[in-house]
Amino acid sequence: WYQRRVRVSQYRFSTIDVSQSQPFCKNYMDQTNCSDPQRAVLWCHIGGYMSSVSKHGLCTGYELCDNKMDDNCVWSSPHCKIHKHYMCDGNYECLDKSDELSAICKSMTSEKCKRQVLYKVSIPLNYPVAWINDGDEDCRDGSDEREDWPTCKTTKGHVRVEPSGK
Repeated sequence: WYQRRVRVSQYRFSTIDVSQSQPFCKNYMDQTNCSDPQRAVLWCHIGGYMSSVSKHGLCTGYELCDNKMDDNCVWSSPHCKIHKHYMCDGNYECLDKSDELSAICKSMTSEKCKRQVLYKVSIPLNYPVAWINDGDEDCRDGSDEREDWPTCKTTKGHVRVEPSGK
């Protein structure tokens, strides 16, 4: 087992296991502070400092972000684990297409927002009703956690607003 220290940022170092010839550091800190916009998909506080996380730093089991948003992942099927924000976005990330065919994608808000984790470009997308007031700020502006979302009187569940004409 051979280790080498590498600079991850101006003030941080990480230990990399070079004997296994893995492409990333063991704690994935080399996947933070990305300046390449094609790789950086999430901005969050890491150790109290604003930083970016590359797409390779998502769903690793290591919680890089202070708010753990980088590891907010779901199994959309027994064969596919993806970041929550790649669900219901109109792009098939899973070979079995479960990220778009999941039950959670059948009940979407009519409101759109820019999700915390980017997919290629940051465009406003509808999001699942299940994300409303779930404790995670899924929208960059926090609109999914607003307290004024309408709820059903009997179940206290959130209502889906259908576009007019349906």
